[in-house]
Amino acid sequence: MRMNEKSQQWTTEEIRTLLCQLPGVSAAGVKLADDAPQGMEEIEEIHILATTSRNAKQIVRDVQSALFAAYGIQIDHRIVSIAQMALDLSAQPKLPARIRYKGIGYEEDDEKCVVRVTLEYNGAHYCGEAAYSNAKAETYRLRMIAQATLDAIGSIVDNAGIYSLLDVQKVTIAGVPLVVVLLECTAEDNCILSGSACRLVQEMQSVVRATLDAVNRNLGKYLQSL
Repeated sequence: MRMNEKSQQWTTEEIRTLLCQLPGVSAAGVKLADDAPQGMEEIEEIHILATTSRNAKQIVRDVQSALFAAYGIQIDHRIVSIAQMALDLSAQPKLPARIRYKGIGYEEDDEKCVVRVTLEYNGAHYCGEAAYSNAKAETYRLRMIAQATLDAIGSIVDNAGIYSLLDVQKVTIAGVPLVVVLLECTAEDNCILSGSACRLVQEMQSVVRATLDAVNRNLGKYLQSL
């Protein structure tokens, strides 16, 4: 094994940290030679614990390249020992099923207008509803759609007031028409969420999709508890 003069200072802990950043590497161990001359360091053995996602020879080449690039250390591939373990997918946290838009309906009578939004989650359908008087229907039309979407989401997580609608606006950015929805998560302190969707598709659907976009990342923690 070649001696490595420490022109670039390093420690075995730094090398382990570097090697653990390589793709597929879970853990790394470094053994130094006991009889190396003072001022010189000789890496005698490198032990790598990796997943089976990458070929062992590829991992060895990565180890050689990383050490040389970071510290100028040249090693023989024969001192690198690779132990590979299959990735246990069953131990990984399962992502919640995705909420999907299924449809929207609009009804109007002499007194009020009603919007109903249907969402799908885990094969079941959930309907949310919002209503306004005829006098306010046009002004609040976009809010009605967003509110109905939130009502359906509340049914899914069994918490009707988990999200509070702050505003819905139509905007144009770089010539692209968008719907922007601003929400507050009432289950958390100072949690303001925003989402957007292009209005090149049907406007009513765009409001639903913008609302879902706003809750997308925040909603996962509540779905996982179901």
